[in-house]
This record gives sequence, C-alpha cells and structure tokens, in this order.
Amino acid sequence: MLSHVLGVRLVAVPTLDVVAQNAPADVPNLAVCLNLKGETVYAALFHRDGSRWRRGGEPALLSMPALRMRKAPRWPTHPAR
Repeated sequence: MLSHVLGVRLVAVPTLDVVAQNAPADVPNLAVCLNLKGETVYAALFHRDGSRWRRGGEPALLSMPALRMRKAPRWPTHPAR
C-alpha cells in the first residue's frame, strides 16, 4: 500500500462532504450529487451551520428516475461559480 511505502497515515474522507465544504459560503442549502455513470447518483443534502456544512442525514444511492421523483425542499437556486 502506498501509505506504508511513504510512511504516512491513510485517512478516509467522505467525498460528498469534501465537495460540500468547498461550496460558496453565501448559499444556505446544498445538494451534492456524484454521477456514478449511467442512471445512478450518490447524493446528500447539506445545510449551512455557521462556517461549516452539515449533512442532513445519510447519503443515498439513487437511480435518476428515483431522484426525479424524490420530494426535495424548494430551495432557491444559485448559479454555479
């Protein structure tokens, strides 16, 4: 394993959380979706808590049709930056 060869610790970091932490500070709510190829996404909802993003529950593995039918809060949209 590369960490043993380099003599460093390996740390697991949830990808959805890392993406959320890099979102703009002026957005109060956030949905992060990772396309897993085809019709499947790995997704989580986040809300701003001071200077940090907090995940609103566990991430979900969803098909695109299920994601389209899922009821989500009507948050204001912000253009990508």
